[in-house]
Amino acid sequence: MRRLTWRIPRRRWRIVAQVAEADLVADWIVAHGIVTVGSPSAGKWAVFDCPCGSERIMLNLDRTRPPAWSLSQGLLRGASIHPSVDTHHDGRRCHYYMRKGRVLWAQGNREERR
Repeated sequence: MRRLTWRIPRRRWRIVAQVAEADLVADWIVAHGIVTVGSPSAGKWAVFDCPCGSERIMLNLDRTRPPAWSLSQGLLRGASIHPSVDTHHDGRRCHYYMRKGRVLWAQGNREERR
């Protein structure tokens, strides 16, 4: 008898919704989901839960107000954010890159105690 095995692919980070105002972002976002705030042609914010699970991240996408990040997503690939994201929360540091829907942790990313 042959056993069937299921391979569950890793879910890639992707844009799951677009809203007009930040107040309209839901309290709960689907796992590995990114919500964009603003018009489809000119996003203002990218909102998602930190991959380490510590907090909600809001990245500025408006290039006229630095610092600003860029967010892109291909048809079959996941989302990419440039440059890296480096956050500090409750004495912890999360520094990572998001490329083609995958989180790549920055070298030397260790929990920092202050």
